[in-house]
Amino acid sequence: MTEIRQQETSEILEKEEVEKIESAPFSIEDKINLLLVKAGVKPASEISALNNPELIQEIKSLFTNLGLVGDIEESKIDKRIVDILISQNQANLENLETARRNQSDFARGIALGYPATAVADYFNEKPGIMRWSLPQYIKEEKYYPFIRFRLSRDNWEEEITTAKKWANAVKTNSPKLLEDFNDETRVADRKFSDTNN
Repeated sequence: MTEIRQQETSEILEKEEVEKIESAPFSIEDKINLLLVKAGVKPASEISALNNPELIQEIKSLFTNLGLVGDIEESKIDKRIVDILISQNQANLENLETARRNQSDFARGIALGYPATAVADYFNEKPGIMRWSLPQYIKEEKYYPFIRFRLSRDNWEEEITTAKKWANAVKTNSPKLLEDFNDETRVADRKFSDTNN
């Protein structure tokens, strides 16, 4: 696997680019991932969409207009869905494709930009920390919804910097998406809490 390339700070996107991302035919979480890849703070991402020729053409056009590289694969789970792989550069895209082809979830986690310590603990089946079990003061932070990976017990405070970086990139480029994402996460966490109490 070649070295994963991502930036420590996000690029400030053009207004037109942000508008294209905000109006993309994806879920809020997928729009967030698209923005994070475009801003350079996430090396690659996977997005799902309906396997519809017109929609696929629209998505390809969107990637071209945003200057991203991508690949579209038929889902192995549901033929009505396609998996869309996106990146800012060919090397990061190839890392993700190789991880998927080799069915290496560890390499896939790294290729998607998750902290290496979190990915390693997850695959070594060490007990981790789930987002909803974090202290209340963290749940109130704007970066909380971006903790979309299981944290390791030994490195969770360092791993949260990934979520902070992602949240900052979205806040800088699309406060609207940030607010929508925060609202969606609060609703999901409330439902999870209600079902598990």
